[in-house]
Amino acid sequence: MRLTHLLKISFIFFLLAFFMSCSPAKKFMKPDENEKWYDLLPHCPCENPDLNGVKLNDGWARERHRNEMGFFQRTFAGKKDFTFFHPGAYASFRSYPYVVTHINGKKFKSGQQCAYNEKGKLIITGPPAGTPDKLSPATGENKNGLLKVNIFRVRKHIKFDSSPWNPNEWKTYHQYWPPDKGINCP
Repeated sequence: MRLTHLLKISFIFFLLAFFMSCSPAKKFMKPDENEKWYDLLPHCPCENPDLNGVKLNDGWARERHRNEMGFFQRTFAGKKDFTFFHPGAYASFRSYPYVVTHINGKKFKSGQQCAYNEKGKLIITGPPAGTPDKLSPATGENKNGLLKVNIFRVRKHIKFDSSPWNPNEWKTYHQYWPPDKGINCP
């Protein structure tokens, strides 16, 4: 084997170990501790921000579908793109830059996630609805308007936002991570 191939494999195992070290335990906040941190986040646009073409530097970056993911993203996401966590959503956007929030005395870099149907309308309820992130992985967007992430914040995002999620318990999850309804969205 070539040295570069061995380095790639070693790096993949390192990153897998890095991400798998996240605690799978549920992290629901108790209702009496809920500080409504998500009220500090930007509201979702009522329509898909890129419905009429990509707008760069607008504070919203589109998440990739699995077929748009690069090698490392596919390696860590497996078969999971945003549609795994938001089944029925056609597009998903994350806000950037992050908003500093304080939850139970701890500082977080939070962000908003918004999901849209095939007509570009904001989904505000049910499993496909986007949910706020206690720890946003978003750092901005690339020249195509696609989400750029910080790999270390992705790990924390998995721990604080993704691990508590369960497809059979989305109603409970939405009590603590409520989907944003936008401002006067139809």
